[in-house]
Amino acid sequence: MTRGGYQKLVRIGGIVLAAKVVLVALIVLAMFCKGLPRVQALWLGAHVLPVNDTIRAQFGVSRKGGVLINRVFERSPAEEARLRRGDVILNVDNRPVYAADDIRRVLRDRRYNDSVRTVYVRDGAVFSTKVVLDYRPSRASAVAARSAFRYELTLADFFVLLLLGILAGTLNGMTACGGAILKVSLLIIFFGFDIYLAKVISLVSSGFMSLSSSQYYTRRGLVDREALRYLIPSGIIGVLGGVAVSMLLSRHVLEAALGIFLLYAALDVAYQIYAERREGATATGPDPEGAGGRRRHPSILLLAGFPTGFCSAMLGITGGVVETPLHRYLTRAPIKTCIANTLVTLVFVCFLGGGLLLVEGLLRDYFSFGTFARVLLAIVPGSIIGGQIGGRLNHVLPADYVKGIYAVAALFIAYQLLAPA
Repeated sequence: MTRGGYQKLVRIGGIVLAAKVVLVALIVLAMFCKGLPRVQALWLGAHVLPVNDTIRAQFGVSRKGGVLINRVFERSPAEEARLRRGDVILNVDNRPVYAADDIRRVLRDRRYNDSVRTVYVRDGAVFSTKVVLDYRPSRASAVAARSAFRYELTLADFFVLLLLGILAGTLNGMTACGGAILKVSLLIIFFGFDIYLAKVISLVSSGFMSLSSSQYYTRRGLVDREALRYLIPSGIIGVLGGVAVSMLLSRHVLEAALGIFLLYAALDVAYQIYAERREGATATGPDPEGAGGRRRHPSILLLAGFPTGFCSAMLGITGGVVETPLHRYLTRAPIKTCIANTLVTLVFVCFLGGGLLLVEGLLRDYFSFGTFARVLLAIVPGSIIGGQIGGRLNHVLPADYVKGIYAVAALFIAYQLLAPA
């Protein structure tokens, strides 16, 4: 590479690093500010219909106006306030209501965690309650349709989950990053799972996925056991910290943080592709044999293990998108060794984090064990198969193309999570 080309690469790398710092700051902001109000809309959590004369007579409503609750969304402010299907809302925050738009206009002037007085009719009698406002989760309609306690897998669901596991496992086996991020995001967006259930499913299934992939790399002698002495303990400590923080955050904060992290991951992968091509490297990355600088002592990897465990437990991802590049940067080790070490570390991180989050979810009544078991049994076989496929494809397919597709998919999913409802 020419001196000018190297300087350009360094400048772009500096810009990417600055963007990553901004995205991490946004994640912290989402955690401490209870969400990102500009990209999340407040909601009451009820699907309503205008009240006509027929409905007014049927439900004993003597006053003009009002909207009929046709459906109450699961774990919504309306459900918390004990509103139910068949109630007729007359006014919200002392303002008369004639249509759903009237409710939305009221909420535009309110803030997260505000209480709004809601007057409604039930069985001909007038009642009043206070509704504590919250942010609307991603794909709320899907969440309502797929109850965490009554969800049953259809044959089509089983095959889709199997394919999702294969896709995530293949991506994880090739690059040691991205598989679980896509998995937890798609479980939220397309399957309508609550983020707490999606995190547990993603981590536990990723544990099997990483175990499958790491066996392939171990047999090829690519695992650095000295590095694992520092990666695994620090990763476990990170998991404990991530679980503790996760318990303090609500679902809308976790979804916002996940969306921002997807932007981080897409940016990181896009820069990897650019840097590898700029340096004229092979598809597995620049300097595949790790001869690009002086090696450092493996103890430096304590800085890579902790953030991996922390991100994994907090967001339900494997954290490989953090550990693999950090491992590479800190130790100058061959890229395949970095991937192999990351996968072995993730076996411990995913099973421990998934187990702790499973206990939390069951104790807090976020989901049932039956739901967890059914979905896990559908997605784990694909994850194991995909892990083996990805390990072998690492030596066959150009990783740049796979990473490029992943970056585009990550941007799309981030939009789905962060776009106003």
